[in-house]
Formats: sequence, C-alpha cells, structure tokens
Amino acid sequence: RGDDAGAQALLAPLNHRPSELCVRAERALLAALDGSCRTPIAALAELGTDSRLALRALIARPDGSACHRANREGPAGDAAALGAEAGRELRAAAGLGFFDPAP
Repeated sequence: RGDDAGAQALLAPLNHRPSELCVRAERALLAALDGSCRTPIAALAELGTDSRLALRALIARPDGSACHRANREGPAGDAAALGAEAGRELRAAAGLGFFDPAP
C-alpha cells in the first residue's frame, strides 16, 4: 500500500527506522537471490551509531557441502542497494544449480 497516504500516516508512528533500514537490506539480498524459506540463506544487517549499515550474508548448499559469504558496509540510506549488490555477488559466486539438492 505504498501509494496509500492515509494508511502510511496511520502506521508511521509504529515504524522503527533503524529496523526498517536493516530489513530493507536483508530483503533486497533475498530478492536478488530469489530466496525462499526453503533455501539456506542467512543475512544480518546492523545499523551502527555512525548511520552506517553493515550487512553479512551467507548462502549454503542444502547438504552443507559448500557455502559463500558476502559482506557490505555503507551509508544506511543505501540499505537496499547494499543488499542487492551482496545478493548479486553471492549469485555469481554460487553459479546455476547451487541450491539444488545433491542427486
């Protein structure tokens, strides 16, 4: 409901901006990886006192035989871009079929 100004005004007092920024980075990472609840993906975004966001991410094969990690840090306002960039890096490192179960 991003275009519903009335709903946004009602919900604005409930929003915790630091959490919102962290979630934006984590969700952008998941979107870049096309992640679901069945894919072994980990992401943790943390907002520092200096308004910088640090993102740590990991993807693993379903059997645990391989994993790739990515880290990003930058301005909190770039949260979604940081997450998307880390996701693209992980996708490139993993290659096609990375999340497929072993035969």
